Amino acid sequence: MYAHFLRTMKKNRKGFTLVELMVVVVIIGILVAIAVPVYSNVTDKAEESAVLANLRTINGAIASMQSSETEPSGGWSTTEITTRMPNYINGYSSIKPGTYSVVANAAAKGFIGSVALDAGVAGKTAGTYYLNGSTLSTTKP
Repeated sequence: MYAHFLRTMKKNRKGFTLVELMVVVVIIGILVAIAVPVYSNVTDKAEESAVLANLRTINGAIASMQSSETEPSGGWSTTEITTRMPNYINGYSSIKPGTYSVVANAAAKGFIGSVALDAGVAGKTAGTYYLNGSTLSTTKP
């Protein structure tokens, strides 16, 4: 009886048809087509959040430096602040994404951090960006 059962199983054994396999491939393709743009948006938002956090940190370090150190005889300058920045932020020169720098902000009579981004980083076009409230802006606040 057991031998009869095995012969019957071998006779009725079938694989997937080509149509069934093609349907599975199409479904997987549709899922990938949906997932890739979503993943791209998520990575852009993550990069933008990193840039915003870095600019907040740099602006905080500038404020901390100006309040805790004696103002140089010639007044604060971009060079003075940039030279002292490594004392307030470890790895200041290698923060990524983007290239960060300190610029004068005449409107606030002080200095702010800026970032030069390449095209596509954080979903932005190439250019210099500043922290404007809680967003990245190409205009100084």
